[in-house]
Amino acid sequence: MATCVELDANNHLVATTTPPDSCTAYIIQSHSDWLAQQSPLWQLTPEQGAEVAMAMLVVIAAAYAIRLCIRALNTIDETQPSFD
Repeated sequence: MATCVELDANNHLVATTTPPDSCTAYIIQSHSDWLAQQSPLWQLTPEQGAEVAMAMLVVIAAAYAIRLCIRALNTIDETQPSFD
């Protein structure tokens, strides 16, 4: 559970009765509370991170392939006779 604390004149942390959601000084909380507040993105295992990275590479490769196809379709062959 989080606890609101303040610094006293001797730079020691002193617990206050202020609720944590309205605290304007410092908050001390347990490690499990801190982990619960973190984004799930930072809790990925290395294997999950590798899966995300590979998915991003596949999307980039597919976009590049589509770009190359569009460029190939838009190129004009100068050796062919024009019928204008």
